[in-house]
Amino acid sequence: MEDRLPDDENAPLLPASWRRRLHPRRGGAPLPRPKIKPAAAAAMAARIEDGRPLCELAFAAAESDPALADAGRRFLDGEADPLGAAVVGATALPELSHGVLGEKDACALFDAWTAGHGLGFAARVFAEMSELAVRWAAGHGVRRPAWITGRNDPWPWPMAGIAHAAGRRLRIMLAAAGEEEYAAAEEALAGARRTDRQRLVASYLVPTRRDWAAEVCSEAPSSREFEYGWMLPCALSAEHLGLVRFQDDWPARLDVIATLVDGAGAAIAPFVAESGGEAALDVLALLPGDEAFGHLLERREREGGLRALTAAMGRFPRRALRLLAESGSAEDARLLAVHVRARPALAAEPLPAEARRAIEEEARALVPEAAPDELPRILADPPWARAVPAAAPATVPGLEPVGEPLAVDPVDVLPAKMPAPVDPLTPHLLPQVLLRGRDRALPAAAVGHLLTMMAMSSPGERYAGVDPVVESCDPESLARFGLAVFERWLADGTPAAAAWSLTQLGWTGDDAAVRRLSPLVGAWSRAAAHARAAAALDVLASIGTELALAHLHGIAERTQYRKIRERARELIGRVAAGLELTPEQLADRLVPDFGLDAAGGLTLDYGPRRFTVGFDEFLRPRVADEDGTPRKDLPRPGARDDRDRAAAAYRRFADLKKDVRAVAAAQLARLEAAMLDGRRWTAPEFREHLACHPLVRHIARRLVWTSGATSFRIAEDGTLADIADDAFALPPDARVRIAHPVLLGDEVAEWTRTFADYEILQPFPQLGRPVHALTAAERGSGRLERFEGVTVPPGAVLGLARRGWDRAAAGETGLEPYIRRTLPGSGRITVDLDPGLLSVTPGRSPGQRIARVRAVLPPAPDPVQVSEALADLAALAETPGPI
Repeated sequence: MEDRLPDDENAPLLPASWRRRLHPRRGGAPLPRPKIKPAAAAAMAARIEDGRPLCELAFAAAESDPALADAGRRFLDGEADPLGAAVVGATALPELSHGVLGEKDACALFDAWTAGHGLGFAARVFAEMSELAVRWAAGHGVRRPAWITGRNDPWPWPMAGIAHAAGRRLRIMLAAAGEEEYAAAEEALAGARRTDRQRLVASYLVPTRRDWAAEVCSEAPSSREFEYGWMLPCALSAEHLGLVRFQDDWPARLDVIATLVDGAGAAIAPFVAESGGEAALDVLALLPGDEAFGHLLERREREGGLRALTAAMGRFPRRALRLLAESGSAEDARLLAVHVRARPALAAEPLPAEARRAIEEEARALVPEAAPDELPRILADPPWARAVPAAAPATVPGLEPVGEPLAVDPVDVLPAKMPAPVDPLTPHLLPQVLLRGRDRALPAAAVGHLLTMMAMSSPGERYAGVDPVVESCDPESLARFGLAVFERWLADGTPAAAAWSLTQLGWTGDDAAVRRLSPLVGAWSRAAAHARAAAALDVLASIGTELALAHLHGIAERTQYRKIRERARELIGRVAAGLELTPEQLADRLVPDFGLDAAGGLTLDYGPRRFTVGFDEFLRPRVADEDGTPRKDLPRPGARDDRDRAAAAYRRFADLKKDVRAVAAAQLARLEAAMLDGRRWTAPEFREHLACHPLVRHIARRLVWTSGATSFRIAEDGTLADIADDAFALPPDARVRIAHPVLLGDEVAEWTRTFADYEILQPFPQLGRPVHALTAAERGSGRLERFEGVTVPPGAVLGLARRGWDRAAAGETGLEPYIRRTLPGSGRITVDLDPGLLSVTPGRSPGQRIARVRAVLPPAPDPVQVSEALADLAALAETPGPI
């Protein structure tokens, strides 16, 4: 059996794009020698000369190595000493010894030495510089080189920051050098192999000396070689593979692995597999041999693993057929069936009977494919698949246009750069997309066209052909397909080139996509992938279901990341404006009912058994048997249960727990905020969105409400009761708010007894909330001396900022001298801090003494806001001070 199809027979070991990344070897394809830019080289030489005073300071230091100082002086005096040149370069260029010299300047530095003294001299300087260290000292605000030493100094080595750029340039120049020049460079490097690092550098620059590489392989690896460890794989040939063990942390960069494969061939497979990393998987996909393919099968669950495996299946289809058939696992049997469907020519290949049977069973489980005339035109005959005319039609100059211009079909408007062709295996790895009616599925070619349209669409504008496809396809299967595309993108490591895999959820996604995507917004924000997190917010807004908007609102209210919070609020604001609602009114309407009954419950039917679901004060689901006996959780379906009903009910409860958990915290937070802000609802709004809402009612009935001078609660049956537990009728024109205890006055004690009698637990502090008020003296003086004079940790002050207090702008000293809370009606309470918070790193500030607390009150201060501000100050003053 041949391993490759005819079109793969002459495929190179590495693709052209990888070859451009190689650190080239001498003896391969002829390479053009990089041209030295005289102006850049001369400018670098001038910079070295300008650094002579820095060199002299370092050489005169008592701590400097005398031999290195002498070598540096000899070079400054005109002697062509490579060690001296390395010493001078390390001390004359502060950017070099600080590791911030740019790549272009690094190359220009060695170009200057090449132009002045030859390529062998520059290579020797490179090796010598690998063992130098420069210690820097600060004086009068100016950093200067203090002394220069050899390798044993613990400070960074000057070459570490430029080794890759300058080293690769030198190696390219050596690979393209003439025989005489190359031999001279080899001889020069032979004299600079005194240490293990210098031997490593020399082997990298001259990989033709395989004896040098073998010597490096025999030396014990050192943890200090992190900045240079990448050089070793670039120096190896096949005979070295048994001599070296690749550590888990060796640099698995694409250029390094490509160079290693180029030098050692397919025998590198086990070593590449051992190294790990996405680049390693991509290399394994290129290597012939059963061993490389076996490593990919073992690593398919890793990030990028399935993508690399499918690439290998396309590169070596017959090998994939044979090895998947021999595997015997159910997962590989499905992959085998997909492989044969994608490449029908393989169906004629001999296969074990069991593998053949698995392929046939997989085929029988599929919905039949639709005929071309059953498909939307854009999928049957896409414009990008049509033959392009050989030449444009001839035009006649000087003629005026006649009549109306011909309209252009939007589906014929294609991007200047079309997406890459879809791998033939990909459509078969994804769930089938069914047409409406669910009796026909899109053929593989049509699925490929659908993926192309996804890739052609941008976040703000999708390709014109998308809409007819959405209209003709079954929404449920399209949503499942879109989510699978997204999952593959996640498994591949979220490559930027395929970011459309996220944005396409905006028009394919349903609530399942919302549940998968919403937690990732926080994860991506924590990982500083803010652009991706922001794109996910746009997707949630585009999906637009109740659950999607509820998640979006929750993110807008809870996330700690300012830009993400602002973007989520902007999107919510757009939706609210479109509906002519305030954001708060929209938030009321965004709470899904989750299919709960009018009483806020749910019955789960297992067939012989039924279970009821309710919710506690924190909206946590509570399960009970049909007779009301509480259960710790919903039991798994048993052998006596109806299999289909029980399985569906169990999944329903699992989804319910996830969905309610995602919105519960936001609902508790927004209702507590409504109590503090004094938000009022009309009577109809109160009934629809609070008292009678299937989910929110579980919070609402655990709170005390007020309308005018009357306080009331919501009974379990939905009726209203006043403080005397008598029925209360809410007037049609009433305005309702959540009662803050400062407004209830003496009624707090009576309501507390009522809630205790009915065993009602509250979702957040209301009746038990501390109540505070200003004294007459404080109102008159504007000073709140009872909170002054204590010292508190900086974290306690920062905690106020999370509760709506504003930090001061930093002064000239970099300190924030106060924190302030604004009160309605132009009032404010200001806490003066001593010494003040550090602006850049406030968490590292010293303990803060509350020096003074000042209050500027409006004519009629809001008692709720004053009480909450004083409660914050009381908690701050009682915080234990720093140890």
